[in-house]
Amino acid sequence: MRILALSALILAGVLVAWGTGPVIGIAVANGTFQVDNAQVTGNTTLFDGSKIETTDSSSRLRLRDGTRVELAAGSRVSVFQNRTLIEKGLGEFHAAPSYEIEARGLRISSAREGSIVRVRLDGEKMVLVAALNGPARVFKTSGALIANVADGATLRFEPQALPESAARMSGCLLRKSGRFILIDQTANIVVELLGDATQLSAQLGNRVEIQGAVDASAQPPEGASQVVRVTVIEQIGPGGCVAAAQSAGAELPASASVPAPAAKPKHTGAVIAGVAVAGAGGAVAAVVLGKKSSQSKSP
Repeated sequence: MRILALSALILAGVLVAWGTGPVIGIAVANGTFQVDNAQVTGNTTLFDGSKIETTDSSSRLRLRDGTRVELAAGSRVSVFQNRTLIEKGLGEFHAAPSYEIEARGLRISSAREGSIVRVRLDGEKMVLVAALNGPARVFKTSGALIANVADGATLRFEPQALPESAARMSGCLLRKSGRFILIDQTANIVVELLGDATQLSAQLGNRVEIQGAVDASAQPPEGASQVVRVTVIEQIGPGGCVAAAQSAGAELPASASVPAPAAKPKHTGAVIAGVAVAGAGGAVAAVVLGKKSSQSKSP
């Protein structure tokens, strides 16, 4: 009996030694893939920190906490108990808001239970994030909120050769609790604006484009993600901000009771904390568990 117990302990120790930490789940594929540089066929146990790389077949990761990851063919990730680092390819994540996906300096998570997040790496710098069945959130690893991705939307993120504080945004300029705010139309976030009060007041209720710098030392008001010190402000359309004011609980613009014709900003997209954010123009395709040739293709 003691020999059996001792054998079990030794076996458990060997299993932990083979992995890089405690067992966190399993990986399943209709074909071969690699886990920690070893070729696997069918299924295998996952440890905290395991590196999974798919070739011609996709793979499904099932973690003990209920997280499910569909990994496309030609992808590579490192998986942990509370996060996944995606280094190549495409992954679909069915996970709680507390579970994070890391990709090229960004932290991505669902914004509510039941949301599905698809993350795809394109080129050398770009990250595409699609939200399904609920919204998603995207942060810099430093903690700054970059975007709220609405249910059904796809946004493209790309680091710029700019200071991390660099900001260029467009949307409705409003006032809430005596403070100027901007609701960005691309990243779907609210920021507080600081700057020339006369210039800001002159544009209340209008759609504007601003340029400036994020002030990381300033405390944003409730409902805002950050504070931007404005250096340039330009109107891109008069009025049209009543609905935005109502949704944000801001003061209703006195001179904009009727929505004005839509206008385009001078620049497409936004730059927030040094990261360019833009609409992706299409959804990120779903991962189909199977061979590469049977997968859907992204636009």
